[in-house]
Amino acid sequence: IKTPFFFRITQGVENKNNFSGLSGLGLYNDKTVVACKDFCDSGERIVNFAMIKNACIDSSLSGYGTELSEVLQSIEEQQLYTVEKIRQHFWRMFVADAFLGNFDRHNGNWGIIVNELTRDTRIAPVYDNGSCLYPQLTDTQMEKILHCRAEIESRLYVFPNSALKINNEKINYYEFLTETKNMECIQGLQYVACYNAFYLMP
Repeated sequence: IKTPFFFRITQGVENKNNFSGLSGLGLYNDKTVVACKDFCDSGERIVNFAMIKNACIDSSLSGYGTELSEVLQSIEEQQLYTVEKIRQHFWRMFVADAFLGNFDRHNGNWGIIVNELTRDTRIAPVYDNGSCLYPQLTDTQMEKILHCRAEIESRLYVFPNSALKINNEKINYYEFLTETKNMECIQGLQYVACYNAFYLMP
């Protein structure tokens, strides 16, 4: 029941970070739903990153393998879009997913929009945020968590983890972001932190 509301909140946060599609809440068959604007114009289609990766790397995991090193290698090898801009988008998206507790950002739910007539390309807005903000928690569970520091800290420092992996282990967002030496990731962290600090000001 809460998923549409959480989805809408995450879209709102990402809209303010300049890389999400537009969405709104509504009713359909007496159920609360979230409606997302179709961000593909006529003649355009999304090429998800799994398809891009599959064309770049000879991997036993094919396009859906989420080993971070393979994902980054595929970004370097792909020829659909400017490498530097995709790297920048990837790390900003990674940081935003960490901020929102998204445990399901995989290669099938981000990518490049291609115009099949002109062959022009652009990065797709961030979409598919249904796994953010612990959508399966009940009101009772949320209230319990809010009154327990240990429960809150567990959800800040321990889980959820990213769908991306290092050495076949899911990445812990907190550990990665506090220990990384990757300058583009650090710049992504600064970008998202700056935007959120500005928009959350009273």
